[in-house]
Formats: sequence, C-alpha cells, structure tokens
Amino acid sequence: MNGPSGLKTLIASCELGTAAAPNFYVARKPSVSSQFESALLSPRVLLMGQNGVGKSTELHQLGMQMIISGAYKVSAPTLDVGLDLRHFGWHELLLYSACFLMMQVHPSYQPTEQFQQLLKIFQTPSFQHLLFKMQQEPVAVHARVTEARAMIWDQSCGLIQWIKNYFQSRPVLLIWDGLEKLSRSETQKLFEEEGRYLEELPCQAVITAPMRMSFERYFHEVADRFAGNIIRLRAMSREQLKELAIRRGLVMSLAELMATGVALYTDRKPPDIYESLMNQLLDASAGLPRQLLQLTAAAARQALVLQSDTLLPEHVALAIRRAAERFRYQLEPADLVELNKADSARTNDARARLLDLLALVEHEEPEAHFRVDINPLLHEMLATGR
Repeated sequence: MNGPSGLKTLIASCELGTAAAPNFYVARKPSVSSQFESALLSPRVLLMGQNGVGKSTELHQLGMQMIISGAYKVSAPTLDVGLDLRHFGWHELLLYSACFLMMQVHPSYQPTEQFQQLLKIFQTPSFQHLLFKMQQEPVAVHARVTEARAMIWDQSCGLIQWIKNYFQSRPVLLIWDGLEKLSRSETQKLFEEEGRYLEELPCQAVITAPMRMSFERYFHEVADRFAGNIIRLRAMSREQLKELAIRRGLVMSLAELMATGVALYTDRKPPDIYESLMNQLLDASAGLPRQLLQLTAAAARQALVLQSDTLLPEHVALAIRRAAERFRYQLEPADLVELNKADSARTNDARARLLDLLALVEHEEPEAHFRVDINPLLHEMLATGR
C-alpha cells in the first residue's frame, strides 16, 4: 500500500458506519456486557453517555449477544435516523418499535381484526406502510396519537404480546438508541412529563438519554423509574482507544504509510514517526472513539488534498485545528470563563452545557469514580484566548 491508495484505505478504516462490526469491538473495563447482564434482571435500563463515546456500539453488541443466545427477541429500530423525534413521545416510540419488530419477524402478517382498528386510525393498510408514514408524516401521526392515546398504547402492547406468543413466550427487548440527541426541553417532556409511561412498558427496555439529564432537578424521579439501573458510559482509556485503532487497522495503515514515506525523513526511523503520529491522534481524541476516527480520517484527507504520499505530523495538526473550529462558533464568552474554572466551581447548568458540547469529557477514575477534563481540541483556544 502506498500513496493515495494507502491514504484512502486509512479513511475507509475510519468509516463510522462500521463502528459496530464485531472485529472492531473493544471490551471496556469493567465490562459493559456484564453491567447489562446484571441490569436486565430488572425491567428497564438507562444508558447515558456523551455523543461519540460508544453507546451505539455497546447497544449493537448487546443486541447481537441476545439474538445469538436466543434469550430475547430484539427490537432495535434506528430512532434517530429517519424519525423526527421532536414530535414523538413514548406512545409513538412503542408503536414504531412494535411495527418494526412485526416486520422483522413476520413481514407477510395480515393484521387480524384485533389490529385492524389500529391501522384504520392512521388510514394505512399495513404495518409496513405505517412505519413509512411515521417517518414521512410525523406531525400527522402525532395528531392521531393524541386523539387516541390509550387505545394506541393498548394496541401496541397487544402487538408485542402477540410477537412474544408467536415465539413461544420468548421475551421481547426494546433497544431505544438515539434519545440522547434530544434537546433539553424534549428530554424533560419525555422523561419527566411523560415519565410515568416508562413503568407501563410491556417488555424490557434499554433506553439512552443525554448525560446532561444527570444535572436536572427531576433526575431523581427518572432514576427511581429505572430502579437505579443506570449505566454511564464514559471516555475510553488510552490503552482501550489504542486497541480500537489496532482493530480498525489504523495502526497497520499508519505503519505502511510510514514505510512508504520514509524518504521524506532524514533523521528519524519509521517506527519513531509512527509513534509520534499515533500519539498525536490519541492525545487529541479525549478518549472518544468517534473523535479518534474523525481526526484520523480528516488528517488523511488533508494529506490527499496537499498531494502527499504519506501522512505527516502537519496533516494531523491541521486536522486537529480544523476540528477545533466548531467550538469557536458554539462556545459563548461565559463558557470560556467556566472552562477556566475547577470543575467543583462550575454550576450544574454550565457543566451540563459543556458536556453536551463535548467541551468537557467525562473519564472513569477508579478512586473518585469519574473526572471531568477539558477536550484537548480546546487547549490552543484556551491558551491563546482565540
């Protein structure tokens, strides 16, 4: 591998859509799988974590384990892709998941009279068409749900019970990923104002939520509804992040690119160059898998644009600088003041906002449970004030 083809291979290795591939999975310590196994002894599990920390990967891993073991019939629709969650509450999410699961297990199922009433409400001939309608006409669907909430909840529960009976009483597990992307007001509406419906779900569920909700005044009520079954996913350790780079093929790609570009260096050996690049990327990634992949791909694209045959430290530095630019648009002057404070001196509102923007990143800390660090992408901005 050399030149542009090597750089393109490196970019392909960073493709976010392949994050959940089994050979890319890196187990955390303590194991998230063992935490799920324990938490699923109860009806509901809340998974919290910042964007890009690896929640979707862990949920995909959980779903695959349950499918392979046959322990559950899993419904894991992609809620944040194709659905406008601003208009949806628990009723719509349950209905969507029930229809989604029905199409998975019995796509040719002809609704009995029991479920014909449900389809008539939405003026649709089939569950498949109802799924499509929920994606394309969320406002109209929400209006229909508002008119017949109790009946729609009962019918959705009935669908899930039918599926459970169809599979000889195998339990159903709902995996609702993507809810961490809701705004503050949308999160409050779902988890506080409509939170009572969580206790009426007809099956077990793993549900995501924004990390910022931990700082809301109503969070203790949410924790009670989940019976304390809350898993917080934080940034990976440096060793785990490097293992991810190895499994992704980033390390091999970098090493081969270094062998190609050794003629560009007169005073350093390829292994030294590789270590420097890898450390540059790991240092800037804040323990966030998505940030590592995005920075690596961006650096390789910079190399292609500048017509380089290999990846150089200046390409990585430029990628880091470009990635940091978004903070110049998102952060207010008051945010910069808060970032320069010790974490204990920050208000809950300020901490929640900075975590939401990824200006702050939560890390596991065995002795203190966790610590909060500034995203390294911000170091230059905070040092120079611009």
